[in-house]
Amino acid sequence: TGGHNMQVVSLVTQSERTNQLAADVRDGKTDILTLWAAVERFASQQAGRWTRAFRESAGIEESDLMQAAFLALIEALTAWKPERGVFLTMFDFKLKSSFTAACGMRTRRDKEDPLFNRNRLICRWTLTATVISPLRIRSLILWRRRALKRSRNAN
Repeated sequence: TGGHNMQVVSLVTQSERTNQLAADVRDGKTDILTLWAAVERFASQQAGRWTRAFRESAGIEESDLMQAAFLALIEALTAWKPERGVFLTMFDFKLKSSFTAACGMRTRRDKEDPLFNRNRLICRWTLTATVISPLRIRSLILWRRRALKRSRNAN
């Protein structure tokens, strides 16, 4: 039982460390790459799982998901409120949302949204351009180009 307690302490410490790093990034005390180093292994494990699960249907590569994971980290930093829970929980939520979008899966709400139509994807990006960063826009454009190239190669 001693080993079990050691693992619990280790997990709590890791969670606290990640919370502190996230707070330091938000306060400008450290850069985001330090936080990325702390969560990259988790992101990589999740990206690997999603790649194996959706490679055939979505044509997604692990490198695509790792790019989405970094963007999810930025979104998680923006959305995270320390008083509402640990940072890793918010990161996990944003990670799943980013991976879902990257794999081309849509929620019922998305399916009913006329702006989510694949033919109008550029229009949707234009409408949200004022809300998201230029880095995100560039990444989305590059991702879309790769997706179009993959679909052309598949045909």
